[in-house]
Amino acid sequence: MRSRLPIGALLLAGVCLPLPARAGLIERAEQLVRTIPDQRDREHRFAIADQAEALCEQAIRERPRDPAPHIVLARILTVADPAHPEVCRPHNCERAIAELTEARRLDGGGAEAQRIAADLGLVLSRTGAYEQAL
Repeated sequence: MRSRLPIGALLLAGVCLPLPARAGLIERAEQLVRTIPDQRDREHRFAIADQAEALCEQAIRERPRDPAPHIVLARILTVADPAHPEVCRPHNCERAIAELTEARRLDGGGAEAQRIAADLGLVLSRTGAYEQAL
């Protein structure tokens, strides 16, 4: 049986993940996000998501014209309680839609268009906006 650390200790320890010092903020956030499906404890999932969210927000401040941090942040904002995977935390789906809309605006060349459209469709369907999702 695995021992459980308090959430604060997990955050201070970087959720016990070996994150390379040279890895960029987005890459570190994506590494954290990849660990979330393995977490069954609601609070632990949210603590990891919050840490990844902070990394994305820092990346947005450092690279304001890059759509990538907005795309990853939108995915983080949709992390759900395992008991209710169909809903986002309060107001997070709306924030995710705003982040994806901003990513679309920043993605002038359309390099991320498919990824943005797919993620936007999923988030919109979670809010019940099925026609808009299509």
